[in-house]
Order: sequence, then C-alpha cells, then structure tokens
Amino acid sequence: MHGTNRNADDYFDNMNTALSLRQNEIPVTAIIAPQSLTEEDIDFHELRSDFAYWSSNGWKSGSNSRNESSNPRDFRIPSFEILDTLSTCSIKFP
Repeated sequence: MHGTNRNADDYFDNMNTALSLRQNEIPVTAIIAPQSLTEEDIDFHELRSDFAYWSSNGWKSGSNSRNESSNPRDFRIPSFEILDTLSTCSIKFP
C-alpha cells in the first residue's frame, strides 16, 4: 500500500524488482498496488462516477469515500473495507 505521496506505481515497480531477484524461488506471484484516489485525481483523469475517492487524509484513517456536489457518487465506502476485501481475495493460477 502506498504512503502519503500516493505513489502506488513506485511501490509496484519496487515489488517487481524485488521479485525479479527471487524469481527462481517464487514461481507464481501476484503484485497488487492499490491507489487511493482524491478528488484532484478524479478531476485530472476525468474518471467516471463509479470511481471512489477520499480526502487527502481520509483514506489513511479508513474514512468513507466522498460524495461532493462537484463529483457526486451513489455510494460511499470505507477505505479499510477495500483493503479488507483485497486481503480475503483468492487468486487461482493455472
């Protein structure tokens, strides 16, 4: 999970590098680097209304996603619920 800078791509790249150093020992690995979005991200990337977003500190504390008049959403979800869901996912590889 990224930190305050919300640079999930850097974390993803770092894990890929670490995995490449151990690829003979770890035959199958899924690397997931979730990105917590802010309203600035939603606006900049012109994302649809089915993307959740948080305040710049809200995602860190497990707060509900936002629903502002500038970017209304039909849902709100705690950021920790997303992480909980990811931690219980089961991925099957052939």
